Amino acid sequence: TLAYPFEHVGTEEAVTGRFVISTDAKVAQPGGGHSFQVYPNPAGAQLFVKSTLTPVWVEIRDLSGRLLQSGRLAEGQGMDVLNLAPGLYLVRVVTAEGSWAKQWMKQ
Repeated sequence: TLAYPFEHVGTEEAVTGRFVISTDAKVAQPGGGHSFQVYPNPAGAQLFVKSTLTPVWVEIRDLSGRLLQSGRLAEGQGMDVLNLAPGLYLVRVVTAEGSWAKQWMKQ
């Protein structure tokens, strides 16, 4: 697990915290009892994020770090990923408590 400080300035609000990369494909424990899960992994049409923290801003990046897609997700809301080519990506979850990322596979 790697951790980096970050500042995210979105169209709605600015968020600062730590950016943590976890190789765990299921659940990341950001600390303080918070967790998130990215599913299904691998995914075909939609990607979901389950988090103990809200609101959640989700970013999908290629392995070079280029932002491909982003948006705010409510609990149970999915992100359409049909436009992404099959392969390995980083899914970054940003909340007021910090930022965490995991590897995710698109089928």
